[in-house]
Amino acid sequence: MSNTDVEHWLHEAALGDRDALGRLVTVVRPAVFRYCRARLWDLETAEDVTQDVLIAIFRGLPRQDPPVRDLEAFSITVASRHVATAHRKRASRPQQEHDEIPDVVDSAPGPEHVIALNDDVRALYVLLEQLTPVQREVVLLRIVNGLSAEDTGSVLGMTAGNVRVMQHRALTRLRALVQQEVAV
Repeated sequence: MSNTDVEHWLHEAALGDRDALGRLVTVVRPAVFRYCRARLWDLETAEDVTQDVLIAIFRGLPRQDPPVRDLEAFSITVASRHVATAHRKRASRPQQEHDEIPDVVDSAPGPEHVIALNDDVRALYVLLEQLTPVQREVVLLRIVNGLSAEDTGSVLGMTAGNVRVMQHRALTRLRALVQQEVAV
């Protein structure tokens, strides 16, 4: 879109055209959100402030004299005021323990993820127990440990071709077992 489009929409929005206003929101929102997100402490606050900024921008457009020519500059100016207000509001309330920003990102899985993972591992062991011992070893060595067919064959005293055939049979059996579980 060109500057003339934006200027036309600004003029129409100042006259109360809601469609023009919608187009301007579509143009301005990404830049305002990026500005707010880069300067605020969390996504939710950035989204809230972005919404407040958009409302302020489009309430203020009709009252601007002279009319706004550079929508992006005007938007960032309004956004900077709202971001500063958000920082002042946050500073004025007592600091709570959960408001602290950690020094590093905690990449450890949450408790619900650990529980789900443990359930999946138990289900996998139940399925693996239904394979022959050799099939189970091939699956564990090839898929879980990532060994090549040649390396797996060396460990199990088999040729690489036999390992591939055993792996195919084991996976076919596991698929059938999973389909039986789903059907139940």
